[in-house]
Amino acid sequence: MNHQYKYIVTVLVVFCEFAVGQNNGQNAAQKYCFKFEITQPTFGTNFRGCNNPKYDNFIVKDFNQNFKPFRTMNKQYLSNSHVNSCAALNQNFTFDQFTYIEASIFLKSLRTESIEIVVEDIEKKINYPLNYHGNFGWDIFNGRIQKNITNAQIKIMANNITPESGLAIEYFYVLNKANKAPECQNIHPALSNLWWIIICVMLGILLLVILAIGIYCIVNKRRSISNSSTDK
Repeated sequence: MNHQYKYIVTVLVVFCEFAVGQNNGQNAAQKYCFKFEITQPTFGTNFRGCNNPKYDNFIVKDFNQNFKPFRTMNKQYLSNSHVNSCAALNQNFTFDQFTYIEASIFLKSLRTESIEIVVEDIEKKINYPLNYHGNFGWDIFNGRIQKNITNAQIKIMANNITPESGLAIEYFYVLNKANKAPECQNIHPALSNLWWIIICVMLGILLLVILAIGIYCIVNKRRSISNSSTDK
C-alpha cells in the first residue's frame, strides 16, 4: 500500500510540475511577443489611454468602399480622434536584441505628421522612441531598439495628424526572431486586391514596352538588310 501511495503522489507531483511549466512557458512567450489585429474588442482589451492631457485616445473605425484595407481579411483599423492621440499596451514585454515591432500603417506625409512608438524601460526610466513619418499609402513599419529590457512598456503616439493626412493602423505586432513560439514568428501580410491589380497593370505595361522594343529592333534589322541588298 505504501508503494502505491508513493506512486500516486509521484504522479501527482510530476503532473503539477508539468502544468505549471506549461503555464509559465505560455506566459513567457506572451511576454516576449504578441500580435494585435485591430478590432474594437482587441483594442478595448489590450490598450488603454496614456493619461497625458496633450493626447486624446485612439478610436477604431471600419473600412469602407472609399478606404480599402491593406489586407482583405481586416475589417477595422486604429485611427486618431484628434490631432494628437496616444495608446499604451496593457501588457509589458521583455525585449532583447532580436525583438522588433511591425505594423501596417497608412499615413500621408504632408507636413509634420508622425507616428512615434515609444518603448519605455520601466526599471531604468529610459524611453526609446521609434519614429515613422509616413508615405503616400500603406506601408509596413519595422523598428527595433536592440536593447535588453526585462520590463518594457509600449506606447503608440500620433502627432500632428490632420484630416488630410489621415491615419490607419491595421495590425500591431511585437515579434522576436530568436523565439520559435508561433506568436513570435513573422507572417508577411497578403496584399489587398488593389495592390494585386496595380502590380498586374505594371507588369503588363512592362511586357508591352519589351514587346515594342523587340518589334522595333526586328523591323530596323530587316530594313538594314534590305538596304544592304539594294546597294549591291
